[in-house]
Amino acid sequence: MTSALYVQTRKEVRALLPWWLGVVVATVAMSVALRNSGFPGFRYEHQVWAIAVYAAGILALAALSIGQELTHGTLASLLVQPVERRRVLWTKIAVLVAMVGVLGVAGDLTLPEFSLPTWAPARPLLIWGPVAIGIGLVPLFTLLTRKTMAGPVFGVVVPGLIYVIAERSYPAGGTGALTVTWYGTLVMSAVGFVALGLLFPRAEVAADGQGWSVNRRAPGEARGASHGAARASNRERHWVWLSIVKEVRLQQLTFAVSGLFLLLGAVIVIAQRMDPPYAGPGIGALAVFHGVFVALIAGSRASAEERHLGVLAAQTLHPRAAWQQWFLKVSVTVSLVLVLAIALPWLFKLLDADRLVNRTPDGISIVAPASDWFGIESEYFVGVALACLAALYLSSLSANSLWALLACLPVAGVVLAATAALQPLVLWTRRDLYTRVWAGVPPAMFEDLRSRREVLRAFSADRHLLQGVQDYLTIILTASFTIFLLYLAHRNHRTLDRGTRRIALQAVGITAFLAIATATYFGASHLAWSIIR
Repeated sequence: MTSALYVQTRKEVRALLPWWLGVVVATVAMSVALRNSGFPGFRYEHQVWAIAVYAAGILALAALSIGQELTHGTLASLLVQPVERRRVLWTKIAVLVAMVGVLGVAGDLTLPEFSLPTWAPARPLLIWGPVAIGIGLVPLFTLLTRKTMAGPVFGVVVPGLIYVIAERSYPAGGTGALTVTWYGTLVMSAVGFVALGLLFPRAEVAADGQGWSVNRRAPGEARGASHGAARASNRERHWVWLSIVKEVRLQQLTFAVSGLFLLLGAVIVIAQRMDPPYAGPGIGALAVFHGVFVALIAGSRASAEERHLGVLAAQTLHPRAAWQQWFLKVSVTVSLVLVLAIALPWLFKLLDADRLVNRTPDGISIVAPASDWFGIESEYFVGVALACLAALYLSSLSANSLWALLACLPVAGVVLAATAALQPLVLWTRRDLYTRVWAGVPPAMFEDLRSRREVLRAFSADRHLLQGVQDYLTIILTASFTIFLLYLAHRNHRTLDRGTRRIALQAVGITAFLAIATATYFGASHLAWSIIR
């Protein structure tokens, strides 16, 4: 007879192992790509996003420990087992500690020393801080909110608030604030761990998100309420409006994340106004992270949440074309993400957040306006939209939104690794093109100043023309890949077949499309440059 401890441990390992492997692969791939990219300190954003993907993977994995019970509706049956609840909890925590601990060791050993001014004091916080939060705070918030994705969201807020408060005492270098944040995170994680041990044995069996609750009417009551509403209203609402309302309701967690960003940004602005020399954490960087993670969360909930709630099958039976419903879903999701990613940061831009106030020895205040951290930059908007579309595709293959968000992390790691690996190739191609140009110029032309200016002017004009061709190539290839990805997501959304064969075939198709697009880009660039010259 198999022991209950062995069965439960095996269940926990089987639930976490695939996603744990994905985060490990993403972390190692990003680390290898950053070490061998050939550009030490050349692109800081790769370093920052590598840490972000690593931390988000640990937090999402920690949310899955208790969140899987909420996802599958098994929390009630788990709590009524003839086993002491603390034993159930310690088994879950033991498996979680082992997995996130290995992730922390992998991150500490593989992630390189980044070219950031405050990297040395920030390394413990950035590498081991997510591990501490994942063990002590994420399971607690997941249990309290009964939402699988709420644990990582609220878990990150705790060290963020500690850092904002600590910055007021250490506004100069920032290393002291990082140290306070690191130890404060450890203390709060320990408090959360103790609170989890006290609350889990007293957790309610009902209202786990699957059964009846005070916020969910019984089927008969729902039919009666809808019949009464139909009699009270003599006009029918258009299906487009009802679909838009339905899509917006699916994004409740997205609005919660934006609300936390708004709250944290307001705290930072108030702190800046109360103490003018105080610079505090940058809202500009916070706005970029907010935009990308809002895109990932919104995209991951678009299709998977309907499948998780059990309404997707009924949705596909509506007397409307499937492509119309899908087009409306994509339009509402992407539009909502862009509105949240633009409107909220623009509000802080109007308040002139992150402005610097320097006081001279004479007591005169010199106000330096904030840098243009939120200008109309097409790269930011395109990146947010593409992140949302990628998450939406993964959502069409996932059974719930947490699995879709977890799947986004290895994909983001692979994309970052591929981008870092392609950078030397791009630079080598440009150098090769320019070398060929200068090799074809007779040395005698450089002896005359006028001839040299003409050569430089002609070379500059040709280079701008080539850049224009490359920009159009990028737009065409990106649009083609987006349409192809949405087509695959549409096919996944309207079917229940999400087997390994379908996923493998689509992965091969996406990889082949990207390989062909990359070859087309470089080949067309060489051809265009040969024609121009």
